[in-house]
Amino acid sequence: MDHSHHSGMSTAAGAASSLGEAVMPMRCKMNMVWNYDLQNICLVFPSLQITSPFTKYFYLSFLVVLSATSEILRLSLTRNDSQLRHSLRSQLGLGYSLPHHHNSPSPRPGATSGSAAMGRRTSENGGNGSGTDEPLLRGRRDGAGAGSVRLPWSIRVWRSAGYTAWMTISSYLMLILMSYNAYLIGSVLLGAFLGHLYATKDFDITLPAGSEEERAGCH
Repeated sequence: MDHSHHSGMSTAAGAASSLGEAVMPMRCKMNMVWNYDLQNICLVFPSLQITSPFTKYFYLSFLVVLSATSEILRLSLTRNDSQLRHSLRSQLGLGYSLPHHHNSPSPRPGATSGSAAMGRRTSENGGNGSGTDEPLLRGRRDGAGAGSVRLPWSIRVWRSAGYTAWMTISSYLMLILMSYNAYLIGSVLLGAFLGHLYATKDFDITLPAGSEEERAGCH
């Protein structure tokens, strides 16, 4: 009996199997305990898998940059809210002109009196909220001088978009932390350190103790 044919088929099948194993990506590795092994770990998505020294250093650098970006974005949003709040307070009663920030409205004549401004709600656009002169003030002021304001849609959209971007990045980084990998966690922490170091060059000493901006360090 001629076994050469069967031998050739077995060899070809073995070669095809080896080729298939070579081209097929490795399964993502998952760990539920503290570990230091980066090989075949996926960064949430299977397409972001560490399979070589190059991908290891590339993805670690990627996490550092992403974490730094998240921290800078978070502090920028807080700083923008603080600037907007100071501008609105200036418009109410301190006699300063309101800077044009994100299409914020300019003060109307006679609106610098705090008590009068809080009770006035007029709009030159029929109340549709589409113009830059949309009324900002709404509600009442208590004994501590607190009050609420209605912001134009342009400012609200930009603030919400920035918050959503920050929430998306921070949620992804939280999933990375759940890998329990020391190198991935270290990259995220290093990025947060660098981002905070860069974004806190200037310190606002005018914020009152216990204010929202002061507590912004809590995620």
